[in-house]
Amino acid sequence: MKYVVAFGYFLHCLVFQAYSQCATQIAISNISPYNESFENNNGGWLSGGANDDWAWGAPNKTEIKTAGDGTKCWITGGLTGNRYNDGEQSWLQSPCFNLSALQYPYISFKIFWESELDFDGIQLQYSENGGASWQTTGGVNDPIDCLNKNWYNTGNVDYLRRFTGDGNGWCGNIQTSGPSNCRKGQGSGGWVVAGKTIPTLKAKANIRFRFIFASGTSCNNFDGAAIDSFTISEAVNKIDYTYQCVNVSQVNFSAFGCADNGVSWDFGDPLSGISNTSSQQNPTHVFSGPGEYTIALTAPGGMDRPTAISTRKFKVAIVEALVITPIQCPGDRNGVLQANIQPASLSNGFTYSWNTNPAQLTATATALPPGTYTVTAIPASDGCTSSADASIGAIQPFQILSQKGNDTCNNNLGFIKTTVSGGTAPYLYSWSNGAVGTDEINLLRNDVYTLTIVDDNGCIRNLSDTIESINPINIFLGNDTIICPGDIITLTPGFTFKTYTWQDGSTNDSFIVKSAGSYEVSITDVEYGCMAKDSIKIEEDCGEIYFPTAFTPNGDNKNEWFGALGNLNALENFSLKIYDRWGTLVFASTNPFVKWNGLANGNSKPAGATAYTWYASFDYREQKNMFRKGTILVLY
Repeated sequence: MKYVVAFGYFLHCLVFQAYSQCATQIAISNISPYNESFENNNGGWLSGGANDDWAWGAPNKTEIKTAGDGTKCWITGGLTGNRYNDGEQSWLQSPCFNLSALQYPYISFKIFWESELDFDGIQLQYSENGGASWQTTGGVNDPIDCLNKNWYNTGNVDYLRRFTGDGNGWCGNIQTSGPSNCRKGQGSGGWVVAGKTIPTLKAKANIRFRFIFASGTSCNNFDGAAIDSFTISEAVNKIDYTYQCVNVSQVNFSAFGCADNGVSWDFGDPLSGISNTSSQQNPTHVFSGPGEYTIALTAPGGMDRPTAISTRKFKVAIVEALVITPIQCPGDRNGVLQANIQPASLSNGFTYSWNTNPAQLTATATALPPGTYTVTAIPASDGCTSSADASIGAIQPFQILSQKGNDTCNNNLGFIKTTVSGGTAPYLYSWSNGAVGTDEINLLRNDVYTLTIVDDNGCIRNLSDTIESINPINIFLGNDTIICPGDIITLTPGFTFKTYTWQDGSTNDSFIVKSAGSYEVSITDVEYGCMAKDSIKIEEDCGEIYFPTAFTPNGDNKNEWFGALGNLNALENFSLKIYDRWGTLVFASTNPFVKWNGLANGNSKPAGATAYTWYASFDYREQKNMFRKGTILVLY
């Protein structure tokens, strides 16, 4: 037995000696951090311990379905299924690291846990002697800040405490069903980034890390725990700020990042006196005037992190809007405004927006009608927007009032008088008849006259007016009309004129029309001797063609003939045939003006007949091949 004990002691010494000095170490520095994603291989990490079921690869479990990054990670309970081993006291151990070059060692990794709450869980340990002895890394009550985050969710994981004497760790699950005696809740529900500063490892070598997992012998139907993307680096104490502008020079600042140990501000504005510095997390500063300021925000470091400093330039610039080109002429839309940054040394890097429609986005706004405009200058880097207004004045539109007198009886008695306002006086006048320098012209005849006005700004306005030759008389023979054969129309222009002259040379005050034609009259009045003319066109047209149903050829010169009636002049290709009751042709004509007198063949009265049948065909205007028929009663 003693040999066995001696051998065991000898083996322990060999193991301790092997662990206390790592054969190889991974050197880590600020410029060469350690980043292991486990994508290409297991990263040189090894597992072991009692009932070890750690596996490396692509997980595909009920809850842990993916790696934290990429496709592969380390996980307990195998890559599939949803159970880890009973009575497990296993570990996943890292390679050996040399942290001699690190002043502020910092570790971070992604972790996913799904185990029985309060009983089964995972913990991180570190060794300063290559793995000969181990210490728990941090505790659940460690301060939480920008670097230290998501570190343990409980301090009393039962089987971790039985394994190492320390119950700090990650445990819990997101299950809501299953055996009621299995504790539930507080699972990660996904991959979580955990980070921790470890100032005790500053400038040390032969450092190892390991994750230990411990479980009981029941309620182990969970996915377990998984690790991915393990990093070791120098802690970076980051600090920065955001800001909101109250106006162009008053700004609310807000620090963010690693500001847990307090901050200090220097606004680079010594003219602001004691307001130039602040220790508030969210100070408000009113800059003393336009200029570019260097703002320094400092977050003090500590044993586990360096001091953080953020230095940024901040512009306090004021925009002004100037009228470059005013409106010169009424109705113009050619005003130009220019935005300038004060001081001019800060003018680079600004964008602009004018409230025109559509918005103009350059320092110069063009093609503007009269109005008040606002420009907003937006700095490309830190600084507040600034706005300014400018107004383009309106020129009163030209108002030209004119009075005219028309020419009477072509005696060159017309005139035009004008009164001009608006624009910019004085005015230059130029008339189309050659007159210049006057706002009035006289002795005008029938014509169109144009006035061109040029104001003192060179703006031009034209006015056209027409002088008419006015006769004080007005005659009207009537609208063009029609006449039927035998009708009479009397034309008269009025009965109070001095002279009358008709188209045929007659001089009566009226004219009797008995047939179609064009008729015209010229008159002169008594008072002015002015002449007036009018004409009328009369056509012979009684409407559609029709045939009577009876006629009386009895010699009384009334209704003596039968034939077509209406506008006979419009008939072409005319044919009329009349038959007695025995079918004998008694009359035929191809001339619509030649009608039947009631005698058979034009010589004698037909014997024993008073009713006859007739047939007619003809072309009437656009209507071709028209056909009519009927009976005619002859009353002798």
